[in-house]
Amino acid sequence: MVGKMVDHDQSVYASFGFCLVVLAIFTVMSLICFFSWRRYLKNEELHLAIEELELDIIGLVLSFAIMQALRHALTGQYPAQAHMFLQGDDHGHGVQHSAAQRMFMLGWSIGLTLIACLSLSHLEAWKERSSYWVHKFVHTVQVVLIMCVAWGYLLWGEWQFYETYFHGDKMFGKMVFAVIATCVCLMIITALAFATNERFSNAKGYADLCVMAVSLVAAWSWEHCFHTAVNVISEQYQVGYGGLVPKLVIALGIPLVILPGYITFLKPIAAEIDEELHAKERETLNAHLNAVLYSGPAPEAEGAADSTAAGSA
Repeated sequence: MVGKMVDHDQSVYASFGFCLVVLAIFTVMSLICFFSWRRYLKNEELHLAIEELELDIIGLVLSFAIMQALRHALTGQYPAQAHMFLQGDDHGHGVQHSAAQRMFMLGWSIGLTLIACLSLSHLEAWKERSSYWVHKFVHTVQVVLIMCVAWGYLLWGEWQFYETYFHGDKMFGKMVFAVIATCVCLMIITALAFATNERFSNAKGYADLCVMAVSLVAAWSWEHCFHTAVNVISEQYQVGYGGLVPKLVIALGIPLVILPGYITFLKPIAAEIDEELHAKERETLNAHLNAVLYSGPAPEAEGAADSTAAGSA
């Protein structure tokens, strides 16, 4: 839509300019949220939850917009539907990309991976000793960088798999690609588990970002698979309305089946593990929030000072 507002020759620049618009919108929304009501809240847990949600959403959406703009520059046209769904006909699996375009996307992903490996530890150290607003900016940069790497590998993998190796049934192809992506992600997560032991404890600060990135690849691959399956079911068992009824039944039925077990068993375990893994990150972010929300030192620091004074007396 943005590209149609300018000449075709300038549409690529409009796509990249839209990324800046997205960043500006999220920045304004975050500032309004903070200065209108968040700064008056005393619930630090709520502050931390909102903060993490904001940073992750900004990083995910902005990285998605950047990769779509890069895809536009590489292919000369903005992706149809703007959701990275493969544009397939009845027998195909997407728009054909040249070998040079596929190699460029692979090289881009490898280059960003090297940049991430060399810079994430320095960004993590900078984030820990910075002020609240710089901490927020650096964390957003980290998420955007890692997510761009994930989107890049995902796009290259889809192009290479569907356009070069696989030419069979579309639904089967989606399942095969999702299984391959899941296996690769599990191997990466296993490697990260060994990389974050006591011997390499300096990697713990940003390993969770890498896990989030590889999880995105697996989740998006299965989402494509489920999307195709739902379309097949809705077309085969539709009772009119363009398959709307089967889709509504599936959309309402699946949460009713999954949520009870998730809330009862998985959620408490995940919350406990998340609290243990992110204790240091929460402590740092909490200190930055206290510096902004309160005029004096953080409550913990004040308590320590009072205890010291009492001991001296």
